Amino acid sequence: MTWGQRIVECAAETPHATTRVTMMIAPAAALLLAMLAPIPAATADGTVLRPFDGKTLEGWDGDRTFWSVQDGAIVGKSTAEHPLPASGYLVWGGDMPQDFDLRCKVLITGGNSGIQYRSRRVAGRTDMAGFQADLDAANSYTGILYEGLGREIMSGRGEQVEWSPSGKRVVANFAPDAVLKGVMRPGEWNDYRVEARGTRVRHWINGTLMTDVTDGDASRFTRDGQIGFQLHQGAPMEVRWKDLEVRAITEAPSASALAVPDGFSVALVASAQPGQGSWVSLAFDSQGRAVVSPQSGKTLRIELPGVTTGNTGPDVHVTELIGVPGNAQGLCFAGNDFWVDSSAPGPQSGLWRLRDVNGDGTYEEQTQVLHWKDDGGEHGAHGVVQGPDGAIYVALGNHTAVPEGVKNGACRPWAEDLVGERMWDPRGHAVGIVAPGGTVLRVDPATGATSVFASGFRNHYDLAFNTDGELFTYDSDMEWDIGAPWYRAPRIVHVVNGGEYGWRSGSGCLPSWMPDTLPPVCETDSSSPTGLLHGSGGAFPAPWRNMLFAADWTYGRILAVSLNANGSTYSGSWKPFITGRPMPVTDMAWGPDGAMYIVTGGRGTQSGLYRITANKPASLAERSNAPDATHAQDRAARRALENLSSTPDATKLPSAYAALASEDRFIATAARNAIETAGPDAAKQCIDMPAPRARAEAILALARMPNADWNSAVLAAAAIGERADADTWTQLIALRAVQVAWARHSADFASPNGAATTAAAAQLAERFFNHADPRVAEAALGLACEMGRPEAVAPAMKRLTAASDRADALRWATMLRNVDAGWTDDLRAAYWRWIDSTNDSSGGFSLRGFIDHVKSDAEKHVHRPDGAVAAKADGANNAPAANAPAALPAPAQRTTGASSHTWTVAELSSNGAGDAAPDHVRGAQLFQEAMCIQCHRINGQGGANGPDLTGVGSRFARIDLLRAILEPNAIVSDQWRDTAFTLKDGSMVIGRVIGSDAEAMTVSTNPLGPDRERVLRSDIAGSEQITTSSMPQGMLNSHTRQEIIDLLGYLETAGLAAGRGG
Repeated sequence: MTWGQRIVECAAETPHATTRVTMMIAPAAALLLAMLAPIPAATADGTVLRPFDGKTLEGWDGDRTFWSVQDGAIVGKSTAEHPLPASGYLVWGGDMPQDFDLRCKVLITGGNSGIQYRSRRVAGRTDMAGFQADLDAANSYTGILYEGLGREIMSGRGEQVEWSPSGKRVVANFAPDAVLKGVMRPGEWNDYRVEARGTRVRHWINGTLMTDVTDGDASRFTRDGQIGFQLHQGAPMEVRWKDLEVRAITEAPSASALAVPDGFSVALVASAQPGQGSWVSLAFDSQGRAVVSPQSGKTLRIELPGVTTGNTGPDVHVTELIGVPGNAQGLCFAGNDFWVDSSAPGPQSGLWRLRDVNGDGTYEEQTQVLHWKDDGGEHGAHGVVQGPDGAIYVALGNHTAVPEGVKNGACRPWAEDLVGERMWDPRGHAVGIVAPGGTVLRVDPATGATSVFASGFRNHYDLAFNTDGELFTYDSDMEWDIGAPWYRAPRIVHVVNGGEYGWRSGSGCLPSWMPDTLPPVCETDSSSPTGLLHGSGGAFPAPWRNMLFAADWTYGRILAVSLNANGSTYSGSWKPFITGRPMPVTDMAWGPDGAMYIVTGGRGTQSGLYRITANKPASLAERSNAPDATHAQDRAARRALENLSSTPDATKLPSAYAALASEDRFIATAARNAIETAGPDAAKQCIDMPAPRARAEAILALARMPNADWNSAVLAAAAIGERADADTWTQLIALRAVQVAWARHSADFASPNGAATTAAAAQLAERFFNHADPRVAEAALGLACEMGRPEAVAPAMKRLTAASDRADALRWATMLRNVDAGWTDDLRAAYWRWIDSTNDSSGGFSLRGFIDHVKSDAEKHVHRPDGAVAAKADGANNAPAANAPAALPAPAQRTTGASSHTWTVAELSSNGAGDAAPDHVRGAQLFQEAMCIQCHRINGQGGANGPDLTGVGSRFARIDLLRAILEPNAIVSDQWRDTAFTLKDGSMVIGRVIGSDAEAMTVSTNPLGPDRERVLRSDIAGSEQITTSSMPQGMLNSHTRQEIIDLLGYLETAGLAAGRGG
């Protein structure tokens, strides 16, 4: 299967026939589910457990007045004379494998029941906690996934559901409920199957897939627990179970579970067996042997047929590497050295250099180069790579501190440099962790001398160099912060010597536009970054060999990132390369055969080693890896400046002075770092330079230096603000210099000697309160609010009331929460209206706590107006006082998944008081993110499985558009209806007829892709038109009112790309 295909083929032998159902997947919201894999006819791996012997309930725990054995079946029964006061359970006490394939037969003649799995009894509760494969005689819920004492209904019948790390539910429909409902045979024995493989679970009835769920919510997900059967309280009922068997799954999903682009093939090479752990790192040695390490366990060597030197047979050989540290999240072979980054508890934790002195396959020399004091776990010590300079580079997540004795290198002495008082994460994550956060270390392999190469990451797992010798990583987001202004999406980062990338804990993250941080190459959508690999190391053809491959554990995919040289750095864009369900990919490596090898695993999931090969690999000539000469001079200039930071040379400082004014942020940053290394005198020499940009950078350098003249820095920055020839970026640098000075010396500002400096800082900030560039305005107002300046209140409130979404409004509310003075009654009333009305819908787990923190602080500083004043402010013709904000719009209602808001035509058809003009650029983005573009075209771009929407605004009124989107089943044109064909062999084909001839019908079976199936007329036993639309309901339920307005505005202008305000 290729990227874009969305087909499930279910094949299972039943007593009646072989049932095959080809199911369509309808479009869903952004982050639509990864590829579906063909479902095998049987899962044959592992030991077979038979918990029920067909005769007794030995080993089962339950009330025997309701549970018994009759005619070889377990019987659960309640009667009018013997009712069940609360739902009861019969639970097997044996040990269950974590991953398994459970099969049984069931006959239900009344009431509600189900199969409990990965479940547990809870003291003091009658219900069990955990998953249930539902079953009811009315056939309303049969086949769905229900979580007892948890999320309740996790998926419906015919739904493929992803639960995101932030606890949100994303849904796609693969078959109509009405079709699947007919699979159950009332009053007969039915086959029930449950497969639990890692984070993915699936249910089948009589061989037909009912539901498919991937649980990426690590805070709730568990693979442990018991199995059992439920007898539901209520009316008298009876349910019977027999032929129960459980097969442990000890093989990784087959290669067919992975979808690769055309021109590539995939094979499953090896699977982790019991006791071999869940693999998280991979490397190849000089003999072509793969080495893997589990997250917890011993490092293994895998000899592959036809790849490993000497292994000419057909078998894969797996052996334990004696004496090699385990629990390694990073492995690297460099010459004769084997580098192992171990997260094992205790003294073994650290970076190890191993050597096989005599070539016998064991590592006699073992040297611990670095010891990790902190057990960072999944935020600890990660990937290890060798650079083109021969040095070893190591990724440390933000929970592992830089070891003592490690030098700063080109990185300057770090500080938090926050604007405003930080709010720590209300759920306790990363509390107390401060700069430098996550780091990249550089290790000299000859001496072991180590320095910090770059800092300011959250939790980057791996590193990779491109053909230009430049280093990259894939840094993670804090998904609990989604919906907050300080949320940072996962990002591909160009890692440079001395680079600072701005992660801070809690609300302190520095935005990428801060002049003393560096921006990412590109941001991705929600993901859990793991392995990283550049295409130049393998035999993939162009354009793939020039791309960066980034692994995403949660959503089971590998992204292909195009890197475009841009001065001394890069810009980039990404697209999916490989997807799988399940495919919890952890690491990647190039094999000696030029193929890409990937390992899956982590958090105890079943591991596999897969090989991805190009059907037409690049030739040896095509595999020459010449650097990109386009911007080689810019990169060389940047590196020379970076070297000045780690190895100062006063004779070369003039080059740094000149580079301060560079338009290239990476070059200017390297120049500033070099001047900071040289000291205050070097910075003061630049403060009088004619170029305002160079002056501003020198001022920022001075503000960042320990024991420097911060007064001079602030006064010089204020002078920059008065210059007419200072452009926007220069103004921003000057403001940031004052912010840094305040963050490091706020107590000195308050001293008598700081009065003049304080006044200058306040005047600089006020000058830019109403700046057209939102970055400058935010920097100015943030500084003024931190200083407690009363003049900042009105302009900040003006921006709060004009905010386009909750995150933007929260930015200003957070900024204002500790300002005591400058409030009028009207301003207080408006502020508290927003605070009291905002919510955490569609936000991450921590958003509610952050909002509560803002509210708590505001109670102490932004005192609520009394009732009479508030009422007067609310009722004065809704007209704000001079310089006061207009009335706040109602907060955006944005929900998703279990707490979704069902938008109605009535709600959205009329204009709201707080509605902003449509943002067509954002609308165009939503058109893609919500997967509309997969089925619909605008101006020739998009899919053709739904109506062309070019010019739709001239054909339909807004209310008609809303009805079509919100009520897709109300009117379904014959042109777009699907048909269910029942074939003579008992199978079904569902899709839209797009062609026919005398012999066959051509059916489009996948609205998201080009999939077609030719159905012979002679094979058709019957057909029935499906009256419901393949477009699912609730497409907009996970979007805010303003986002929907933006989308409608885009549709009504047929794709006109003009942003709000021009």
